[in-house]
Amino acid sequence: FFFLMIRRPPRSTQSRSSAASDVYKRQGINAEYMGSQIIRVLNQLQMEAADTSAQNNHNDTHQEGQAQKDHDAIKKQVEYYLSDDNLKHDKFFYDEITKDQEGYLDLNLLLNCKKLQELNATKEDIIDALKESEQLEFSDKLIGLRRKNNTPLPVFEGRRKKMKTENEERRENKNNNLEQDVEPIIMTIRLKDKDEAKANWFAIGDAIQHKFSVKPIYVRFNQAEGNLAFDKKHTTDEVINEVTSNELQIEDDVFTINKTVGDELKEFYKLHGNHFTRIIGTESKLKKKKKKDSFINVGTQTFRDISKLRNHVKDILARTPNDQPVTASEGELLKELLGHHDKKDEKLRDLKEFTVGTHPKYPQTRCFFIVKNDDTKEDFSIHKCIDNFDIKN
Repeated sequence: FFFLMIRRPPRSTQSRSSAASDVYKRQGINAEYMGSQIIRVLNQLQMEAADTSAQNNHNDTHQEGQAQKDHDAIKKQVEYYLSDDNLKHDKFFYDEITKDQEGYLDLNLLLNCKKLQELNATKEDIIDALKESEQLEFSDKLIGLRRKNNTPLPVFEGRRKKMKTENEERRENKNNNLEQDVEPIIMTIRLKDKDEAKANWFAIGDAIQHKFSVKPIYVRFNQAEGNLAFDKKHTTDEVINEVTSNELQIEDDVFTINKTVGDELKEFYKLHGNHFTRIIGTESKLKKKKKKDSFINVGTQTFRDISKLRNHVKDILARTPNDQPVTASEGELLKELLGHHDKKDEKLRDLKEFTVGTHPKYPQTRCFFIVKNDDTKEDFSIHKCIDNFDIKN
């Protein structure tokens, strides 16, 4: 038998320890210390890993919520853009929708809106946000957006009025108090083939307004000769040519009218200048009062001002489908306005009805059409009619 003999280190005493004993003691202490340090580091790493995981979960939840919140904001904003509340004041979107035959608005136009840019919205975001909208719907190729079932647009009421500053109100009040300058066109009226007319100045002014659809701002007449004046700002050259090219007949009296020029014009101002100035001053004040208190009558319909008339006509154009006739009341209004067209006799001849369709030269634009009794159609400018109506009234 063989025995392995291992010598135990000598016992240490309180006063003295051997070198081997000190080594073993230090090894035990260091091992115990390192073990505790390792455990502490592992625990710390485990805690940090748990914190990181929790933070990541929080961030993911927050990002998902933020993405959902942004989509809700995009949906709400776009639905407002195409709502009645906005479109009755938003001329740009109103016109763009009106131009499209099917009532779609290009998505690229929405991306130019400041509020959607602040939301960092893309075309894909708009599509995702509104794919389940109950108010709006997309075109087949997802390039346009319109109101559900192409709901008719509201009546356009004009841009929202901005709050005026104190200086703007002061300037506006100052301008309202200024007298508007009149640019008179003086005319001479003479009785033909008689020495004395039965008609007086009032009858002459009324007859001129009835025949030529323009009211003179001044009329004076004495037996066989007199003068009248038109305001150049509100009288076209065509009207002046019509007045001077045609005789005016009132019962048995026949008159000729010519422009007053040269020495004859100087003589007028010399003899009647004070009277003319006094009458024009009174007429100007009456016009201001009338403009403030009166409404515009077109046929059987009444409008607050010319802008309301324009908006109403634009609304008829927007809500009438292509190739469909307008309603009876709308047709009467358009017929009344067509009577102010430069070629009214030609346009009104054999008139059957009015329709709406695509402009023959501008496919992206819609306009009114006259339908004749033989079902032939021709477009016309309703804007020119309203402009002439505004001048004459």
